[in-house]
Amino acid sequence: MTIKEAIGRTRDRLARAGVEPAAFEARQLASFCFDLPVSQLPLRGGEDAPGEGVRKLEELTARRRLGEPLQYILGEWEFYGLPFYVGEGVLIPRPDTELLVEAALARLPAGRPCRVLDLCAGSGCIAVAMTRNHSGCQAVALEKSPAAFSYLQRNIRRSGAAVRAVAGDLFDGPAVLRQPVRPSNPTVLMNPPAHHNATAFDDSTALYAPAVLEESTALAESAVLEESVLEKSTVLKEPAVPRESSIPKEPPAPFDLILSNPPYIPAADLSALDREVGWEPSVALDGGADGLDFYRAICGLWLDCLRPGGSLLAEVGVGQSVQVQALFRRAGLENVTALPDLSGIDRVIVGTLSPLPY
Repeated sequence: MTIKEAIGRTRDRLARAGVEPAAFEARQLASFCFDLPVSQLPLRGGEDAPGEGVRKLEELTARRRLGEPLQYILGEWEFYGLPFYVGEGVLIPRPDTELLVEAALARLPAGRPCRVLDLCAGSGCIAVAMTRNHSGCQAVALEKSPAAFSYLQRNIRRSGAAVRAVAGDLFDGPAVLRQPVRPSNPTVLMNPPAHHNATAFDDSTALYAPAVLEESTALAESAVLEESVLEKSTVLKEPAVPRESSIPKEPPAPFDLILSNPPYIPAADLSALDREVGWEPSVALDGGADGLDFYRAICGLWLDCLRPGGSLLAEVGVGQSVQVQALFRRAGLENVTALPDLSGIDRVIVGTLSPLPY
């Protein structure tokens, strides 16, 4: 069997299983199994396909026919021109999210170092793409899921990006960025090569922040919550954020941008998702009853981390643009606007914190 014949047979088997685009995926699988760049497949299609490669191709084709995402099978996927490790337990980077990165890069200040906060970071594709495409940019990436956090760590190390990974829950507010507790055998998560982003990272000594808050932090909760969280949830005139938070009296050093591609699918819609999406972790998809829980939490808990004049950018689902824009405005953000994707669907909402004192 030649390489061309093996690809054709794989394409036909995928097509019969309802996988589309079958030809594209067959080439991707063949490239992986035969250890050849996709561009070389047509040039070497007449060569005999190695037996081990054919056996591997048949095995992976069977997995794909059962609905396992191509990205999980390959173990990595490209986002914004960069490779990222992916697999079970982490959301797959998608082209729609590249619009968020593009819009964010255009809003970074010129002529000085800048800081970005990525909430619900997942694989780290947003934070890594930001720092690798802006020489003065450093990022903090927050992720709750242990499985996704592992991929976040690996992708930071792989890219050499100036990103600090923090394990914590968005709903616990900015306190998670200041946790002093570290694991017994901490691994340095942010150590970029000397040639990359030469500006010193402000808080690189904080290697890890656990999702569970320490007792000492909990003692200060009530007064801060009453003054900050409850007051903000009243301003938003929306249901309170799902869980209360411990917020330090002074927020962490301010960020120029807060970015997020949060879970935004309404809980009742999860069962109707495509079978491939069903392989991805529900914690990265479930946005609560109406899909807006995370946007409420971001607006209610995290805006104190923005510099005056800084911006919040968040990806949204189909049909959520108007509601999320309203949340941004009620939180006090200005110049709120929606950015459409290539299909004309509002995909990213942007709002800016006033550069002047209120």
